[in-house]
Amino acid sequence: MKRLIKICIFIVILTLIASIFTGCEFWDNVKNQLQGGDTDDYTLTKNFTYNSNSNEPTKVIYMHQGEENGFKYKLYSDHAEIIGYKGEETDIVIPERIESIPVTIIAKNAFHQSNITSVQISNSVTEIGDGAFYEAKRLLQVTFGENVQVIGKYAFFGCDSLDGVYLNNTLREIKEYAFNSCLSLESIVITDSVESIGDHAFYLCQSMFKVFIPGSVMQMGDDVFGRCHQNFKIYAPASSVAHNYALQNSTLFIECYTHLEESYNDDTNDVDVSYDDEHEHGTENEETTEQA
Repeated sequence: MKRLIKICIFIVILTLIASIFTGCEFWDNVKNQLQGGDTDDYTLTKNFTYNSNSNEPTKVIYMHQGEENGFKYKLYSDHAEIIGYKGEETDIVIPERIESIPVTIIAKNAFHQSNITSVQISNSVTEIGDGAFYEAKRLLQVTFGENVQVIGKYAFFGCDSLDGVYLNNTLREIKEYAFNSCLSLESIVITDSVESIGDHAFYLCQSMFKVFIPGSVMQMGDDVFGRCHQNFKIYAPASSVAHNYALQNSTLFIECYTHLEESYNDDTNDVDVSYDDEHEHGTENEETTEQA
């Protein structure tokens, strides 16, 4: 009997030692991942995440789901995510806070096939999730808050009625297929904070006849503006990534350094676009490259 007890104690001790070393290795891996520049959140369990806002893992506690003024949400200890909408309003404003917690994310598929007609995104929001407004067929206008940095894949795919998009000056990335098949969108100003535009982002925007793309854009994917209007034109600085895209895709190019220039504004097909008064008026010179 004593021998059996000793064996049991020995097994328990070995188990504890193994768990300690395993746990240390696990947390070292987490820390190395965060310090290694991986910007994705590391999920430990259903109720906890560890993000890369600091060198040490920071516990972000999932609290609960709820609904407020028609907005369905998930609440965490440091942010809230809009995950759906059940309200009756069609012109909506994304709330800045829910239960005193800032709303920072419009989650994946949150307004998928919604009947909303306009949305004003609050300044607290930093990310529009993949497919967030996918095939919201009645959506006419979207106004971005000051701090949106990423528009996710397929975010506004198939929004047939969308004809007014007002981007913000902190936006960094427009991901793949973001505005694909927005059939009513006629023009857009890409703000000078944007660094990359993903594959097919504005593909099949059949009414789009012009776009301003600043020199800040360092990466453009494949067929970004494929099958747009037959008279589609790219306004951009000479020798920019957008200029090279135009040459490679046999697209009409017009030299233009800001979207306040007459070469952009006086287009005979001009429509209501967003203008930023803080931008200085650029050169009046206009250079047109014939289609290849």
